[in-house]
Amino acid sequence: MDILINNLEGEKRYTMPETWEEMDIKTYISVMSLLDEDDEELEQMIKLVHLITGIPKKDINSLNVNQINELKEEIDKLVSSDMNKEL
Repeated sequence: MDILINNLEGEKRYTMPETWEEMDIKTYISVMSLLDEDDEELEQMIKLVHLITGIPKKDINSLNVNQINELKEEIDKLVSSDMNKEL
């Protein structure tokens, strides 16, 4: 999934992986560790999006509610995928 961010620096494109195979093991381990933390849901979502896509947190905070919900759905699909269950 492509994510387009418009800010003062211009337009930047980021990618949200759709499968675990698109992610390196270091990122996978970081994601799993973050999911074990007791952060508030929105804070955890911001951290996950930043970690998985590389989007700066300040840019994530500027996304609208629909964009955040779409990213949340993608992360939920990724976390519940078969690869996660096998590992």
